[in-house]
Amino acid sequence: MYKILVVGYGSNPGGIERFITNYCSQFDNKKIQVDILGNDPEPLAFENRIKAWGGRIYILNMPTIKKNPVRHFIRLKTVTRKIFPNYDCIWFNTLDLKNIELIKLAKKMQVPKIIIHSHNSKWSSKVGVIDNIRHKINKKRIIEYGTDFWACSENAKKWLFPPELYNKVKIINNAINVKEFEFNLNGRRKIRDKYDLNNSLVLGNVGRLTQQKNQIFSLKIMQKLSKKIPNSKLILLGQGEDEKILRKKVKELKIEKNVIFAGVQKNVNDWYSSFDLLLLTSLYEGLPLTAVEAQANGITMIVNKAVVPKQSIINNNLKLLSLKDDPEIWANEILSLYLHKKLKRENNKKIERNFEEKGFDIRLESDKVQRLIIG
Repeated sequence: MYKILVVGYGSNPGGIERFITNYCSQFDNKKIQVDILGNDPEPLAFENRIKAWGGRIYILNMPTIKKNPVRHFIRLKTVTRKIFPNYDCIWFNTLDLKNIELIKLAKKMQVPKIIIHSHNSKWSSKVGVIDNIRHKINKKRIIEYGTDFWACSENAKKWLFPPELYNKVKIINNAINVKEFEFNLNGRRKIRDKYDLNNSLVLGNVGRLTQQKNQIFSLKIMQKLSKKIPNSKLILLGQGEDEKILRKKVKELKIEKNVIFAGVQKNVNDWYSSFDLLLLTSLYEGLPLTAVEAQANGITMIVNKAVVPKQSIINNNLKLLSLKDDPEIWANEILSLYLHKKLKRENNKKIERNFEEKGFDIRLESDKVQRLIIG
């Protein structure tokens, strides 16, 4: 039995957690044992699915370097000495390289295969000068510690790895189970009934409420749109550190009746099904998994063209705009689609075919990744 330890998993059901779960749940558990090393002391996202494939869960549960550097490193070394030598492969999923202690320890303990996988194209939050310097230094040295280098997109590759590694980096698509995200009419009806949305044009924005996801811009679009279509609604699906800022902005823009904060929801596909259109206004992304999931649902999308790589444009009902455009332009585009009855979903059969052809069907892609790992 080939043993893999996956690192980079937290309690928030974000893009990395969904990516890892999508792939690892599809691996052949007669050939591979996949375990998880979690970051957070609280229950991990999708714990039930990890346990369903027979995965074991370890938790680092240590203070940050800034809070208590001594305890941080003692705990780090204690846990890794006990766990790392038991694995044939450790798969590191990361947004940046400001801290590569775990990767260095894996190398020191002679783990045969060390995969370093980039999931972002810029800093995911504001960072200080020191973190930025550490990332740049480690970027030059990362070739010393990894055996395999992966990224979700070309931009993610350039963010994490130095030019001399570019030819060795494999692009791994953020593939999903297409059936899991098919349009669900019953789910649509339940949500629209519950929130009294049956006579509304419903826009959705899915993701952590953070500066990176730029929900502020979505709110500005909604303000413009509400003057053109008064019964339009924007649903923000997710939670995060910017929630208070966003709620304050809603009041400032006087769109309290047009915005719903729905929090984190488990039945994400029912929410996709309830939307008439998805807005993606992130400042930057590696490759947004939300865009892939929404396309599996068939929903019309208007997205920031800077964050959706060409490889992830799967359906034809996806409109690319720029954040340099005024929110009025975005609102007018939505109005045009609405008035001309172009807010239509793609056909399920066509979606399945598109996903297979573009390399985003998890059934096919998980086999490829499994072969990359175990040969």
